[in-house]
Amino acid sequence: MRQNEPVNLTTCLILNGSGRSEGRNSGAPCWGSNIRIGGSGHVTLRDWWVSYGASNLNQNGHTGEGGVITQTGARVLYDGLIYDRAAGVAETVPFIYVSGGTARVRNIQYAAAGGSWTGLPRVDQAGGTVDADSSVTVI
Repeated sequence: MRQNEPVNLTTCLILNGSGRSEGRNSGAPCWGSNIRIGGSGHVTLRDWWVSYGASNLNQNGHTGEGGVITQTGARVLYDGLIYDRAAGVAETVPFIYVSGGTARVRNIQYAAAGGSWTGLPRVDQAGGTVDADSSVTVI
C-alpha cells in the first residue's frame, strides 16, 4: 500500500490494543488523515492512540478527507481511542469523519499536548450512519 492510500476492505480487520497512528508530533502534524477506511468489510479499532493529523485537509493529495480518521465505507467499531489534536489544529476539526458506511463510536478519550479542550472530540456525520455515545459530539 502506498502512503495515503485508503484501506478498502472486503473482509475483516481488527486493530486491538496499544497501537499508535501519529502524524509526526503535536508541533508538526501531518496534513491529512492519519487513517482512511473504505470498502465493505468490518473493522474494529480498539484502544489506539490516533493523534496529530488533519492540519491542512484536502491539500497535496488528501482530497476527500475530513478528519484525523476518514471513513468512506465499511462497518467500523471505534472503541477506547485516545485523541490529541496538534498545536494549531482547531478543536472543530473532526476526529472521525464519516461519509459512508456505519460507525459505532464508544469511549473516546482525549489528551491535551496540542492545546486545551472546551468540548469533546467531534464526529462529522457527512454521510453513512453514526451510532455514538456521550464521549464525542456528533455534528
